[in-house]
Amino acid sequence: MAATGLLIAFYRDRGLVAEPRRPTRFIVRHSTKVLPRAKFYDEAGTAIDLTGKTVRYILRDLTTNTLIVNRLTATNENQTTNIGEVYYQWLTAHVAAALDAIEEWEVDHGGGMTETFPVGLPQRVRIVEDVDNA
Repeated sequence: MAATGLLIAFYRDRGLVAEPRRPTRFIVRHSTKVLPRAKFYDEAGTAIDLTGKTVRYILRDLTTNTLIVNRLTATNENQTTNIGEVYYQWLTAHVAAALDAIEEWEVDHGGGMTETFPVGLPQRVRIVEDVDNA
């Protein structure tokens, strides 16, 4: 079953070509079903095939500067049908508190070559309080 959640596109550095504006990712506290999802593109706008590559997810609290998720392995979608797509499965502890954060995705291409997305401005994530604050 495909992951659910907002799919955000990230591009390699394209020089003077502006990256499309990315929306803030909103998650309701305690929600582990709606996942952070990403799709990676190269300079030409072609989806990057992640077959055989490891992708890691990083989430840092902006207020305390604390890492909430420290380079944990994400899951690549089927690269035949969903080229360049990946998601991270929340653990309960990662969404236990309402907070403002930024996320990064690190693609390990092998041979010591890694690439971090987004390039430029950070991707904002806001974990919002659930209605009953429980």
